[in-house]
Amino acid sequence: MKMNLCLLLSLFIYLSAFAKENCSGTTEQEDPIFEKFCKNPESVICDKSNFKDSTKHTTAISLKPFKELVLEHSSTFKLNGNDSIDSNQFFNLSQEVFKSCSSPDENLFVCEEDELEKVYENIYGSYIANKDQFKTFKEKLLLEYFQRQQQHLNNIVESKEDYLVDIFQSAVNKFSENINTMLSKQYSGKRREEKIKQAFSLLNRIKPLFALTPKAEKRFNDSYNFARDGFVRSCTHYGIYGGAFVPGLKLSKLPNSIPVTFCPSFMAEVYGDEKIHENRDEIYFKMLMVITHELGHLFGPEKLMTFSPARATETILCMSKHYPGAWYTKGLIIDYKDEIMADIFAAKTVTSELLNRNFSKIKKLRLLSSSYKLLCGSEDDGSHPSGTFRLNEILLREPGIFKMFGCKKFYPKQSLYSCSGIGAKALNNVEL
Repeated sequence: MKMNLCLLLSLFIYLSAFAKENCSGTTEQEDPIFEKFCKNPESVICDKSNFKDSTKHTTAISLKPFKELVLEHSSTFKLNGNDSIDSNQFFNLSQEVFKSCSSPDENLFVCEEDELEKVYENIYGSYIANKDQFKTFKEKLLLEYFQRQQQHLNNIVESKEDYLVDIFQSAVNKFSENINTMLSKQYSGKRREEKIKQAFSLLNRIKPLFALTPKAEKRFNDSYNFARDGFVRSCTHYGIYGGAFVPGLKLSKLPNSIPVTFCPSFMAEVYGDEKIHENRDEIYFKMLMVITHELGHLFGPEKLMTFSPARATETILCMSKHYPGAWYTKGLIIDYKDEIMADIFAAKTVTSELLNRNFSKIKKLRLLSSSYKLLCGSEDDGSHPSGTFRLNEILLREPGIFKMFGCKKFYPKQSLYSCSGIGAKALNNVEL
């Protein structure tokens, strides 16, 4: 009996892929991965050996239309009598030109718009003497590439769109629960009723955009052109950049249907070969994290909903005192206020949902990591803190996260403080 129990425990640990020691009890076996997370969340979340990597899917998605264009239309590149110039020469697809945007696979290249412009300028200087001719050629080429890219994405998304919209709505419903709770705490009486009514009126206008499909056009109706333009600006070129976003406009400037746009880089497992029904939890929690962060901007301090301006300022001042990473940001930490408050709201929402699920602790860590790995490697750009700060300080110091993964025992002599509530709270004494 004892041997059978040990074998079962060993099988559990093997399947979890997080611990390798001999059978001596699940708690002890799990400790190394949780200790690593509690000391440095980034080291676990961004470790590709722990969680499946989607890089190959995103590069395949982004490059297929471009490769088609290059391989099937080499005649387009025979300009001004330069019949000897083949497509690869013309685009100069070499490590030198694309060195700043090469993918982990050395045979694949991914570039943003500014990198494409460098290539076009190289083409212009080498082969096309007339500026107007060059401009016409570039516009024609980009248009054809864009058309191919959108058709490619439409073909992938079309059969899965209803399922994705359903998951999106589930995440929005969870967001609305938290908004209702938060507003109920911050306001009272008629003022609370007005704020809740205003919030739900805004939530009813939120719709997802995954690709420019006929269903999306119908979903957005007279707001479709606005949604489409945002997708084109941020998800075009090689289709891999942009993640997910909401329009950065005042509420009065937004259309009737407000898009939450998901670029291909956001959810590669949806566009790959996996059966998305088997990945519902991963997709849901990733979408929940992004939705609560992005909508946190719409419901942010300036709108007096999720957090009041005074609360936001207090949080930033608290961080400057208790979060060491605050001193390594590019600008004054107050410059990151909107992003930080959106991060805090997202962490609170994801945490509360994980706590309500009857998942093992190891599965909760896997889902959290899957949701937050899109922050891995992100740099401090002056408005967004670095991914390192967002993972190792904002996420870790969310009281629910700290308690959920038993981080207290890994800080026996060191006190950590959280600024995600009202005032600084010692995490070592946190009670959920």
